[in-house]
Amino acid sequence: MKWPKGVRRSRQLQVCCKISETHRVPMEAIPEAI
Repeated sequence: MKWPKGVRRSRQLQVCCKISETHRVPMEAIPEAI
């Protein structure tokens, strides 16, 4: 899975995972702002 640039293994990454699971949206659809 390709993570947004500047986002490393951190809390932000975990948040993205939770969001993707909650909304059931592919990681590509998540803005880099998160």
